[in-house]
Amino acid sequence: MNKPKKINENKWKRKEVSDYFARLDEPCFTIVSPLNVTKLATYTEINGISFYYALIYLSIKTMESVEEFHYKLREDGLYYYDELVPLFTDYEDDNDLFITGTELKKDESMIDFCKSVKKMADSHKDFYTNKTGCDKDQLVFVSCLPLIAITSIDEAHGFDKNDSIPHIFWGKIISTNGQKTLNYEVQANHRLVDGYQISKFLNELQINIDKL
Repeated sequence: MNKPKKINENKWKRKEVSDYFARLDEPCFTIVSPLNVTKLATYTEINGISFYYALIYLSIKTMESVEEFHYKLREDGLYYYDELVPLFTDYEDDNDLFITGTELKKDESMIDFCKSVKKMADSHKDFYTNKTGCDKDQLVFVSCLPLIAITSIDEAHGFDKNDSIPHIFWGKIISTNGQKTLNYEVQANHRLVDGYQISKFLNELQINIDKL
């Protein structure tokens, strides 16, 4: 893992906006938007891989393409990470919840990533099995609730104004007229991103799915 780069906050283009939202008791906010996953569902079925792991892969790869998600706030200043790492919930037999994390290796294909994660998940022994060795601020929290079609969500998190970890969450796949959609949620710190950057991420994610 590359070490983070210390950023001169006084030259950071978002400094004034970040300072504004730092006055709030809770600067994190959430956006939920529908995502068409028809091509992803077909792709994962044809290739025999997990839809969940595949969407994690695409989500992280796409989020890394948006500059603002790489900036992280700490008590001693602002940092920039080159890589983001998913930390995600998973289930065994639909009831045994556990949390695991894994890096996306450079040039790793979606299929190879899904197979690697499946192997790791099958061998899990503990509730929390993040062995990436990455800094906490590199993480992106990912989860899903495939039994219901979510329309909004307020995830569990601490009231830390420097909280720089994005949260991604999605719900049940809904099939209508041959199309499959799900509601996809992004939670982020307003000190680091606006609705514009989340919209950019979601639009790019849709493009990457449609390319499959």
